[in-house]
Amino acid sequence: MIEYRSGAGSAQNNGRTMQAVETDFMEQLSRLSQRKQLAFLLLTCVRHFHYLNEFSSETGFYISEHSSRLSEVWTFLEEAESHFKHIYADHLSPNPLPAPDTEDFDNFYTSAALNAVLLIDTAFEFALYGRSKDLREAVTLARDTAFIYSQIPNDTPSYSSVKVVEVQSGLIRCEERSELDDFEFLLKLDDSYGKDFVTAIRTRASSAIPSCLYQ
Repeated sequence: MIEYRSGAGSAQNNGRTMQAVETDFMEQLSRLSQRKQLAFLLLTCVRHFHYLNEFSSETGFYISEHSSRLSEVWTFLEEAESHFKHIYADHLSPNPLPAPDTEDFDNFYTSAALNAVLLIDTAFEFALYGRSKDLREAVTLARDTAFIYSQIPNDTPSYSSVKVVEVQSGLIRCEERSELDDFEFLLKLDDSYGKDFVTAIRTRASSAIPSCLYQ
């Protein structure tokens, strides 16, 4: 069983920084095959895409291109063999996806939506090149979202009937717990099953709790 180490602000982290906890987790992720690492990124993107959906519904921000890009990442996973091959590595990286500017939108979800967009771009880059720095960047982005919203005052009003829960360190612990659960799921999964492997990932993605900001 992987020992869970709590993030910043928790009474259980013994003063360890978020960076130190993240470094430990990256060492755990390095145990996964590259195909499983891509699956981990997809699971993370799906959870955080919920923020982008909410932002779009409240502001009219167009996200069709973002959905298409995420679908392309799923295609990478489906077409990769058990020993991950960068089948599109000779392709040039596409232009970055349109992202909301925090100075242009006064919306509760702006920062989370921005990070969700960057997560999709980063996952696509990892699918192309398999770079460990992209995996690390994705984990940082996901935890950054939790950190940003952990700073929200307790009297901040809720939006769209969504309840902000466990303001302060609870959001960070929730994100870390979600990532660790995905890691443990993937660690046990046999990625030589071909389409069955992708089916298992899609099933988990469809049943995942959308995000730690909601309950």
